[in-house]
Amino acid sequence: MENNLENKVSMFQKSEGYLELHWGEISSIPAIVPIKNEFSNLITKILELASIADADITGFTVEKAAKRATLKKSILKISTAVVANASVSNNYAQVEKCDETPASMDAMRDNDFYTYAKLVINEATPVISALEPFGVVQADLDQALVDSDKFLDVIQKPKVQISDRSKTKDELETLVAETDTFLKKKLDKVMAIFQVTAPSLHVGYLSARSIDDTGTQTTPTYQGVAPKNSIIIVGKLNYLSTRSFDIKNTGGVPLSFCLSSSETAIEGNIVTVVPGGTATRKSSTLNVNAAANFLLLQNSDPALEGSYKIWITE
Repeated sequence: MENNLENKVSMFQKSEGYLELHWGEISSIPAIVPIKNEFSNLITKILELASIADADITGFTVEKAAKRATLKKSILKISTAVVANASVSNNYAQVEKCDETPASMDAMRDNDFYTYAKLVINEATPVISALEPFGVVQADLDQALVDSDKFLDVIQKPKVQISDRSKTKDELETLVAETDTFLKKKLDKVMAIFQVTAPSLHVGYLSARSIDDTGTQTTPTYQGVAPKNSIIIVGKLNYLSTRSFDIKNTGGVPLSFCLSSSETAIEGNIVTVVPGGTATRKSSTLNVNAAANFLLLQNSDPALEGSYKIWITE
């Protein structure tokens, strides 16, 4: 997601978090309930689209490298046999077509390498029986065909995904604009009721409401990487029940946060934040234990690290 969209969505989530944090007071105005629910539904739709628009294609890169290495091994075995047989037969045109070194194969672009692989297969097919003395049989040719099909499939996947992401990004931009209009024309108007009856509540809402409206955010109190399969200490703070934590998961795996009295054990009311998601919590909602001075983060994924940003308001 581009920065301007990310900042806008972060503002939506921050506003929703503030409403949930103070819902006991805010829901005293019945008219706000359906508006808030509609706002939350819009945010859910935005996050679903955002997860597609920002989908990571690096997995395809790893898969492609593996499939390319497998195909290279198959083709190298066949091409060397074809070249050897062609040399014995004085078929120098075939030698010229198929005589590529491993280094020259590595230098080929994906599409060129696939084309070369198919060329070798086509050249080998009519002379497969003549290749047996050089260690290549029909089973080798059949395997090369399978490997080439798999490689073609994996080099096409990112192209399809990128196309899907482009379409989804357009839908995401439209939905963000609609949500922004909904916020301004409905939720802002209803929340204005509290200007008189609960001024501090309204000021807090405006603060959450405008935090990303300029396209920027304040510097996080904490930010960093969450190693795979680990529990880390984000920070140690003297317990303050009214302290507020704004947590954003900036990585690709779910992360769990808590306030704990232990440096190593997750305890209290644990908050799990999905990739790209945010959560707002007070110390008192995380843990009522006055000895809960450790802000802990847990990444339970055994293979991937995560990342996070946390803003603290005293």
